[in-house]
Amino acid sequence: MTLPSDAWGTNIPVLGFAAVTSHVITADPTPPSVLAFAPAVAQTDNIAWQLSESVIGVGPSTVSFRVHGTPTEVPSTISFDDVTHRVIVHPPTPLTAGQYYDADLLPDGPGGIVDRAGNQLDPDSRSFRVTTVVNETVYGTAYSWRTLTSSSAVVWYTITDPYQGVAGVTIDGHSKGTVNNYSSTAKYKVARTFSGLSSGTHTITIRVAGTKSSSSKDVRVSIDAFKDSGTYKGTPSVGYRWAAVSSSSAEGGSYRAARFSGTYMTFTFRGTSIDWRTTLGPGMGRALVSVDGVGKGTIDNYAGVTITNYERHFGALSDAVHTIKIMVASTRNPSASNSVIVVDGFLIDQI
Repeated sequence: MTLPSDAWGTNIPVLGFAAVTSHVITADPTPPSVLAFAPAVAQTDNIAWQLSESVIGVGPSTVSFRVHGTPTEVPSTISFDDVTHRVIVHPPTPLTAGQYYDADLLPDGPGGIVDRAGNQLDPDSRSFRVTTVVNETVYGTAYSWRTLTSSSAVVWYTITDPYQGVAGVTIDGHSKGTVNNYSSTAKYKVARTFSGLSSGTHTITIRVAGTKSSSSKDVRVSIDAFKDSGTYKGTPSVGYRWAAVSSSSAEGGSYRAARFSGTYMTFTFRGTSIDWRTTLGPGMGRALVSVDGVGKGTIDNYAGVTITNYERHFGALSDAVHTIKIMVASTRNPSASNSVIVVDGFLIDQI
């Protein structure tokens, strides 16, 4: 039996064991709707739509998440929480600070997402910008290894322990997913293998995601060595370790600090200017700063007294994605007692 679309309170005769009875079936004419949208504010936030009821059909073909103005999808996990009625987009690696993104439900039009009565959800499109103020962070810190290989795989040797976090891995710019290096006990020479490569030159990049499992005490990522085609490259000559330092004077309650020459941090953002929030003081050193590989000079953070929340400004950039690199220099001010460089955060497009 087919009910008309406006069938409300229709009495349908049903043959019982002893007599003909009737039951009332109430059709649902109300389509699902979007009640709210939650954009990603922080770099590690999810994106979510709050719907009015449970639906079916949520997936990669009905949900789109892209960098604004581009057709390229941002790699993400898409799911629907049937209890809270939320469509959730989960990017596995941090989003770019200051970047604009587009999130679309049903980018190809209605029909793909419906409720249990078959009522269609209307398309919904949103645009947003990720935070332009980032406190103490190691998001985006990366190390790349370039190799000419005849092997179909490359191996990254790392460490797992209670302080390790999540790393994002790319080869030749293509995502290979994330790796969680947390373990309750320390383990060394842990091999992470990435296969399916063709012969030729490849570049593997290990990037600190800035996220961790709930049990981990930090977001560290360790690089012990790489191997391909029987070639073993030991501990990289360029290393970095930015220790987390708790401080009531720091934004967010902590900052990152390093003092060994060559230790560096990279931070990727979109904007026309960036301010590096740091600390000046008697024990502070010098840093080499570059943006997109273009040197911005040697910055001397020595001062006779400690000055926190000091901002170093780098402007006149195009409205595009840029990468700032801060590296501890090999020299320091003759009056300085140490060579510490502090990163307390970044501010993008601040007037």
